[in-house]
Amino acid sequence: MAQLNDAVDGLMDEEMWVEVAAIGGGYLGTSLAQSTVEGTVPFDLPNEAYGAVGAAGFLMFGDSIPYADQMAMGAGLYTVDALAQRVGVKDQVTNIGGGA
Repeated sequence: MAQLNDAVDGLMDEEMWVEVAAIGGGYLGTSLAQSTVEGTVPFDLPNEAYGAVGAAGFLMFGDSIPYADQMAMGAGLYTVDALAQRVGVKDQVTNIGGGA
């Protein structure tokens, strides 16, 4: 029972949720940047590049951005997600339970 109490206490930790929000912001910010940039440049970059550039940017300017490390993680997660989609791993993982 003590382990359950510790787990619930962890879920009630406000700082953890702020960090989760920053990771989500890094992921969604990278997606927004890709949507904005793709229509304005004359060449096509792979989706993974947007995540890598986003993560590098967050880390480069991290001293002036609160939660920059977490936002870089979100941008990195975007890169992993885009790569998983490109090579078909995401579809395989998604369909494991469906028997497809």
